[in-house]
Amino acid sequence: MCENEVKIGYKDIFKQVEYMKLIIANVINRFGDSVDAIAFTWLVYQITQSASWSAVIYGVNMLPSVIIQPFAGALVERMKKKRIMVIADAIRGCIVVGLVILYLTDMVNPYILMVFTFMNSSVEAFRLPAGMAFTPQLLEQKYYEFGTSLNTTLSKIVEFIGLGLAGVIIAVFGVQTSIIIDAITFFLSAVIISSIFVKEEKKESDKLTVSSYLATLKSGLDYVTKNPVVRNICLLMVSINAVMVPLNTFEAPLIKEVFKQGSMLLSVLGMSTSVGMAIGSVIFPYVSKKFKVRSIIVMNGIIFGSSYLFLILVSFVTTSAVVIYPSVAVFITIFGIAISMIVSVISVQFMKEVEQEYLSRTGAILNASGTAAVPIFSFLCTFLVKIFTLSQIFVASGTLFIILFLYIHFRKVQFEKVTE
Repeated sequence: MCENEVKIGYKDIFKQVEYMKLIIANVINRFGDSVDAIAFTWLVYQITQSASWSAVIYGVNMLPSVIIQPFAGALVERMKKKRIMVIADAIRGCIVVGLVILYLTDMVNPYILMVFTFMNSSVEAFRLPAGMAFTPQLLEQKYYEFGTSLNTTLSKIVEFIGLGLAGVIIAVFGVQTSIIIDAITFFLSAVIISSIFVKEEKKESDKLTVSSYLATLKSGLDYVTKNPVVRNICLLMVSINAVMVPLNTFEAPLIKEVFKQGSMLLSVLGMSTSVGMAIGSVIFPYVSKKFKVRSIIVMNGIIFGSSYLFLILVSFVTTSAVVIYPSVAVFITIFGIAISMIVSVISVQFMKEVEQEYLSRTGAILNASGTAAVPIFSFLCTFLVKIFTLSQIFVASGTLFIILFLYIHFRKVQFEKVTE
């Protein structure tokens, strides 16, 4: 078993032709999303001039994953995953085109942005569980670590390029161009995924009835609640997403109000996260050979929480751009490495621990449970920011996260089946 592990490397993943097509589609999608992310974040804050509005729209963006995805997962389980992914990407491309048209006709406001964000996320609620169940159909289990890492690494490299170009594209060609790029990438992804060759077996009971659907949904929920390892993975996802909320929600206000800097630091923050996550995903397969799953999670969780604390410490020490820019770049890169390691562990362990026939349902529950923390904490942050400063919110989040991972360590929380 050990010998097989040593022989496997990134070169073996490049030989998995159909999986490489999926990676290319993901990479193209990620480029469009990264360009759009900068424009959308800045656009919301510019239109509203409100940290509270930023939190509300971010929270609304996550609601479909919580409300729709658990039900969508049970439905997707009975369908061909590739077809779902292709249709979903095509629909999302059309939704983004609709947003461009409204923007060009000067009809975009915070409520329009909320509606389109909700629609896009609703379609994504079907695509995500399909994608999670699709990967094991293209890749053998022995390739999971390197396959997942290659996908993440290439996506982060492209995301880094997209974040770097976003400011230039917006400044030279306007916000609408970044949105159009996002739409084009959705359509390209749909075309590439449609070319993937995979034999998807039809279920024997293909007729969908209310009773059969509810039975499928219930069996998925039972599978998660009765499997402690899968349950712990879901709870870990909840924790990660909860503590990510302050940074994701308050990026623009943090830069303006805490660091007293302009939009350029937003790009630095985004690019540093991508670089960190790319580094983390590259080294993850090698780290996973040296350390146990729980050790990787605990070490990186503590690093993750500490990054928040050091980030705020910099803002107390100085407001000089000469110090702030490199400091933010370093701490956010470390933050990115830590989060990448934890997310990689979750992805790989989930595929290893969950039986194939439950992947769509449990994948939907994993995403929904993790995402559920986001709107809850986003709306909570909307009220907290009126009582506490942004710095206090970040310090409290980092401290709580460190305490959580110390608890995981001392309580020996399991994230893999014990075979001793």
